[in-house]
Amino acid sequence: MRGRITVALSGLAILVVMSTNPTTAAASEASSAASLLAARKMTEEQYLEHIVPVFRELYGPMAEPAAKLIWRNAGAVFAMDAMTRCYGEIWALEGPLGVKERSLATVSALVAQRLYPEIKLHINGFLSSGGTLEELCGFIALAAQEAGGERMDELRDAIIAGLQWREQSIDGYQAPSHDEVKHLMRARDAVGLQQALLARLSAAIGLGDMDKVRAHMAALARELPAGVDRDTYMDQLVVHLVLYCGYPRGLNALHVWQQQRQ
Repeated sequence: MRGRITVALSGLAILVVMSTNPTTAAASEASSAASLLAARKMTEEQYLEHIVPVFRELYGPMAEPAAKLIWRNAGAVFAMDAMTRCYGEIWALEGPLGVKERSLATVSALVAQRLYPEIKLHINGFLSSGGTLEELCGFIALAAQEAGGERMDELRDAIIAGLQWREQSIDGYQAPSHDEVKHLMRARDAVGLQQALLARLSAAIGLGDMDKVRAHMAALARELPAGVDRDTYMDQLVVHLVLYCGYPRGLNALHVWQQQRQ
């Protein structure tokens, strides 16, 4: 990280506030740009030396396979940009949502947008950060339901592909069968109420369906424990999902929260 990052809501803008003065920040940005250009000449081994701590926290035993997957699929510049900005800054933000919860939100938003090939990486983040297969299949089914429940065979194939990759990367791990995944997606009994609402809200943000965002956001806010600051929770969630849904949908979701908190 290039400084301690906090998140604040002001008007309809997302503010990422860094504890550096303008001169230092400008120098840091210039250095970052230079690093991305230098990445074109970087080897995969040199890139792996830049894996940030939160990436290892998130992916656990899958950290190096995950980093290599990004490098080989997207190329050097994208991989370094993802590692330094996406993971080194946004995923590193501290708040009420841990990496497991943000993995759940990420997968739910991607599923709702039917970006099924993209979930290969993030379902492994959920499992490596403490989630169970039962929870994973359950909340994915809820997210798919928010999007109309179409192309379910394709979605199950994407889940199986991600879990087979895990099997190839971790000694002793055995991927479930297609039928097991299908059964778990129907069961959904391992998903708690707060998890279910987070999955549904993240899916709604991914869809850009503000009516659903409004309903699920209000329900989730009511369900959060008394000690959780709701503004901080919603800020962190939306700032995180901007990575996977885009700024317009993120700003619309923050606008809904502003209305509800008044």
